[in-house]
Amino acid sequence: MQLVPIIRAGFQSRRILIKKLLRAFGIGLLILALRVILPVDKSMYFLLWNLFLAILPLLISIVIRNYSAHLKWIQLLTLLLLWLILFPNAPYMLTDYRHLQGSYGLALVIDFISILYFAVLAFVVAVISLNDIRHVLKPFMSSYSLFFVVLAICLLSGFGVFIGRDMRFNSWDLLSRPIEVINLSFHGFLNFHSNYWTVLSSGLISVLLMVSVHVYARWESKSLEK
Repeated sequence: MQLVPIIRAGFQSRRILIKKLLRAFGIGLLILALRVILPVDKSMYFLLWNLFLAILPLLISIVIRNYSAHLKWIQLLTLLLLWLILFPNAPYMLTDYRHLQGSYGLALVIDFISILYFAVLAFVVAVISLNDIRHVLKPFMSSYSLFFVVLAICLLSGFGVFIGRDMRFNSWDLLSRPIEVINLSFHGFLNFHSNYWTVLSSGLISVLLMVSVHVYARWESKSLEK
């Protein structure tokens, strides 16, 4: 499998989307650059790293959607598993509002705008990426089964957000020590009283993802019909 030509072909097929995302990323860079001359103490440069992690699943889903028909089952399953592990990094940015703690007055407004912009951008990336996977799975199952598969992905993604935000594990921890991460995370998740807000946020993110991807899928279908 020649990966570079596949990636290039996938990007060419999504050229308009890539251009829009690059433009949006440029605006994000401008927002962070403006913070240098504004009266705020926090740099918020971590948003760039978080956004990079959020974009990785989209890059994988573009490759999968563009080349799934030519992949062997083991290759497709490997890419899907890697995508599933990395995918929660995108909706995870919706929980970056926690970094607003300690900000007041004008700094709070500036921090809020910065975090909101990157969080919304990352969530849009998540919806597009999840729709790519939905599109790949669609020929292999009924619409009823597909609904529950997407629901399961959304729930797992919400749980992944909890693992990252509350348990402080990274995506690569799932690859290096999966049993330990899963055991500790389930134990922490079940202690609902001590993780109330994180569990609630994770659940809301799952619901928001589910609704958004179906709205986006319908919009995409109508756009293709025109």
